[in-house]
Amino acid sequence: MLGAALTATAFLGAGQPAHAQTDQPADPLADANREVASARAAAETKSSEYLDALEKAESLRVQMGEVDARIAGLKAHRSKLRAIGRARAAIAYRRSVAISPALFFDARDALDIARRTRLIDGLNAADTTVFRQLRKTAAELSRERSRLLGLEHAEDGAAGRLESEARTLEAALARAQQRQQELTVAHAAALAAATTTTTTTSPPTTTPATTPPTTAPPTTTAPSTPVPPPPPTGYVPTPGTNPHHDDPFLVCVRNHESSGNYQAYNPDGPYYGAYQFLQATWDATANHMGRVELIGVHPTQASPYDQDDVAWALYQWRGSAPWGGICDPPP
Repeated sequence: MLGAALTATAFLGAGQPAHAQTDQPADPLADANREVASARAAAETKSSEYLDALEKAESLRVQMGEVDARIAGLKAHRSKLRAIGRARAAIAYRRSVAISPALFFDARDALDIARRTRLIDGLNAADTTVFRQLRKTAAELSRERSRLLGLEHAEDGAAGRLESEARTLEAALARAQQRQQELTVAHAAALAAATTTTTTTSPPTTTPATTPPTTAPPTTTAPSTPVPPPPPTGYVPTPGTNPHHDDPFLVCVRNHESSGNYQAYNPDGPYYGAYQFLQATWDATANHMGRVELIGVHPTQASPYDQDDVAWALYQWRGSAPWGGICDPPP
């Protein structure tokens, strides 16, 4: 009998929704809130990977710049040695032409000529050794530059792929936020309708037989998690001066990147605004700081307040690395 009862119970339970078995009503809004939180976390993780690749590529470019400077220095040194060698040869030639045949019979002058010749030969030999070493070092640096260039191309490719993936996740986040907003509005409307119905149709509370239930209907049960305010439907530039506007780091970066021009544009990135943001970096930071209304906004269209806000958030999140380590405070 116990087995039969268990079988019947299982059969009856199998046809019920999961929430009915646990006595918990479905809560689409709570599900939407969780979906938004999950989408935000996924987008931020991918954005962090993208920024890591971007910063590695920039670090490699800095290293290549240092190698290029050393190669240029070596080339200048080699050119200088060549010029010195040519000057010595010219001096030796002029002296040899100016020597009178009678001098060869003067032992003192002959010894002086021999000493000068050995000195020039010794200097030229030493310069030749240095020249060969410089050429060897330059070749090694050229190989190192080729290696760094290959790594930079690999990191640029990775950054491009990660940027595409991050944008896909940001689009999924936008859809989840739209769904969350729609459910929030619908939930508020349902609560308002239920309150109006209760106010206009409930009988007097002195009639026990018609007293309304003490619990709210399942369709209007409050969600199990706090309901966040609906996300903004559009961007409204924040006016005024950001409290971090005069921070020494932001002032330094603005001056270095754009001379303080909030409408600056550099096609190389392309980079935008006072802090020369890539659009993907701007969007990733906006998601990280929770200002979803800034995602997709062109940085130069954002107010100075908001540009300062995103730059400060990026600095707190990633340090000075997104700007190549410039404006770091002295050790």
